[in-house]
Amino acid sequence: MGVKLELGVCLDALNPAGCPDPAAYPFGWARLVAFDDPRFYAYAAQLDRAGVRLAYVLARESFGAGESSSPAGETDYAAVTHQIALRAPWPALWVVGNEMDAPPGSAASWSMDVTEYGALWHACAGAIRRIGPLATVVVGGMVSGQVDAARRYVAAARATGIAPSGVDVHPYGGTATGTAAFLLTIHEATQTACYVLEWIRPPDEIAAFVGMLMTVGVPLATWFCWSDAMVDGFGLRDAAGAAKPEHDVLVAIASRTPSSQDTETGQETQCGADGGVMASETDRLIAARAADVGTVYERGTGALPAASAWACTDGGVTLEAPGVPGAYLLVDVTLLDARVAALQAQIDELRKLASFPRATA
Repeated sequence: MGVKLELGVCLDALNPAGCPDPAAYPFGWARLVAFDDPRFYAYAAQLDRAGVRLAYVLARESFGAGESSSPAGETDYAAVTHQIALRAPWPALWVVGNEMDAPPGSAASWSMDVTEYGALWHACAGAIRRIGPLATVVVGGMVSGQVDAARRYVAAARATGIAPSGVDVHPYGGTATGTAAFLLTIHEATQTACYVLEWIRPPDEIAAFVGMLMTVGVPLATWFCWSDAMVDGFGLRDAAGAAKPEHDVLVAIASRTPSSQDTETGQETQCGADGGVMASETDRLIAARAADVGTVYERGTGALPAASAWACTDGGVTLEAPGVPGAYLLVDVTLLDARVAALQAQIDELRKLASFPRATA
């Protein structure tokens, strides 16, 4: 089963100009810098309810850090990431860091060396995977144009024992032909999927660039950015909100680009924790949310079909798939008063996302 390209745009939950109405948003994905902030959670939830898939970036701004901040500082990156991952809508793609290979002092980047990045990856990716063991977590965007930089940062992530699902690449200024060779070389050097979560091209080059991304197997590409009021000159819309030629071209292409929905099976293809393709989105959601509630004791050997029965007891939540021996989850939960509300939220989300029937008295 091949990887199909998905298209989206970089939005900004904390900037009114970067928050288009989710009901009218014309793309299947949105990339957001993540914040432990009610405005971020509210807008992400609106996008999620509208059916927009989400990619979250844990950037310098996510931690309230200044331009000179690095993971060697006092910020508890794991704790902040844990709070964001608990409250933000799932499923999601996660990006740890942003343009670490940029020169120190770059205002739009979070520069750090590979040792610092290893520490950041261990803290953030570890927090995410403790909540969702199969979460797609990607090494932050490479912007220097140096293949060896991508190889070294991916290696630093792998050295922590937490495997990345891919690496983000920001090919600003690259033509379709030149970027194709660059992405294929990075893929060969890192042996992981390449995402392109920041890119721009002139209107007459967009179609060829998207075609190239499809050809080389990029799973997701997000244009930077929605509005010139976010970063002047980069937006799909001008500062007054009017659509620019780039907007119209990209929307037309997105309407013709196949999504990741498998027309034969009706299941979505998703890159898993190791960069491979998962068979069932429902299976991934169950594992991700169950991991936060408690401990998965047994999952079976194959993809877990949508559960047809579930029950809540004092000991936890049992999700069963009748007719598939051993294919069930037993989620062990201590129902302390402080956890009751959180547990109920998790159960409600399981019902919504996996279409579980409600238990009867």
